[in-house]
Amino acid sequence: GNPFLFEHKFYGPQFMQSGGETILAAPGKLLDISVPTLNLLYKFLLPAITFLLLYGLIFRLTASSAWSIAGALMYLVGSQWLYANNLSHLLRGDAGFFDGFVYNRPVHPQFDGMLTFLYFNILLSALKSQKIRWFVVLGLLLGLSFYTYFYSFTFFLALNFVFAFLWFFTGKRIQMWHMI
Repeated sequence: GNPFLFEHKFYGPQFMQSGGETILAAPGKLLDISVPTLNLLYKFLLPAITFLLLYGLIFRLTASSAWSIAGALMYLVGSQWLYANNLSHLLRGDAGFFDGFVYNRPVHPQFDGMLTFLYFNILLSALKSQKIRWFVVLGLLLGLSFYTYFYSFTFFLALNFVFAFLWFFTGKRIQMWHMI
């Protein structure tokens, strides 16, 4: 059963959902879109945005559109394409083929994946141009990560620490102070 309902059956659940669910539910509430329609929209839209963010990140690193497409597809579908029986299900158009994909879950990792790859893209922009505005955007995304998913901010903080550490020892102390 549900551990929250079991432990707090007399007083109601004592937990609060993360901000990712609230952010994803807001367009449905504001635009009066039903939950199944919103779910269908997010099952297409969120992986598509994640694909574009990941494509842009890999393209900026490799300057190859073929590697960017391959990398983004491999990340989104994982090892599902590597098995012959899965490929035959895809070619036959079986609806159940897409149920096993990780990115069919609308809140985590779809929303968090978008936030993560947006953070990586902005971090790469901060590395290349070293303008203060990119560090401000990184700070805003770090603050949003506290709200959206409980564990995503620890990854961003660790990544910030690694880059600040590298900048400190390579003599780029101005960038280090911007990151901190």
